[in-house]
Amino acid sequence: MAMIDDLQALTNCDNTQVLNLLINQCKLIATDYCNLDEYSEKLDEVVKVMVCERFNKLSADGISSQSYSGISESYTDDFSPMIYKSLRKHRKLRTV
Repeated sequence: MAMIDDLQALTNCDNTQVLNLLINQCKLIATDYCNLDEYSEKLDEVVKVMVCERFNKLSADGISSQSYSGISESYTDDFSPMIYKSLRKHRKLRTV
């Protein structure tokens, strides 16, 4: 099953244009974070989770917590620690 098919099932989204945009963004972020010259298919599973997180934040506008009594909201545009932990397994060290 292709990544786009998996993500359509996970997100219940039929808009392939949005999903493809998120896939490309997350692939670039993962490749850059791991210090790779080009994308590796070994990152596919992590990228799927990254896309799901980004997709969910689209509808919630990045809100990580809300408090109605004190009217407090917290926003995040970062990925969860679980994703960074998974990406670190594929990370290459840079040498100067």
